[in-house]
Amino acid sequence: MLTSLLKGKFGLNDVKGSHKLTDGTDIYGKGYTDCVLACRSDLIKQNPAGLKALIKGMMKAQAMAETKPEETLTQLVGAYYKTSMENARIAMGKQPAVVDARSQTQFILDRTDSLVEMGYIKNKPGRDAIDWTLLEQVIAENKELYASLKCKSG
Repeated sequence: MLTSLLKGKFGLNDVKGSHKLTDGTDIYGKGYTDCVLACRSDLIKQNPAGLKALIKGMMKAQAMAETKPEETLTQLVGAYYKTSMENARIAMGKQPAVVDARSQTQFILDRTDSLVEMGYIKNKPGRDAIDWTLLEQVIAENKELYASLKCKSG
């Protein structure tokens, strides 16, 4: 059941007797992210333009989610998120999309302890595993778009 709740198949309103234990901020802090864009380091060298286009697309999606939440949810719920509109609205309000997670660098690295414990990775990565260079380039090249975002690191 907990797995289903975490995967968004059910919400507190869908399971009689459910009680919220946490909203995550007590564990992770305000503004935490639950997703990161990850790629092989050689891809950064091979196709920086493609990755920058993806990052810009993510920023546009964030802008749409912030300015047109209902339209965004209409496109995503059912096709991508397998949950009700009501639950998606609640989730969107509790954990907004944030592409610029630079302020979360240490948090992201700290979370890798659990990835090692669960066997997803063998060795804990160092600080060099996170490279914000392409994000910073996209921000510099798209100042107006970045300025329009409500949620961001800096």
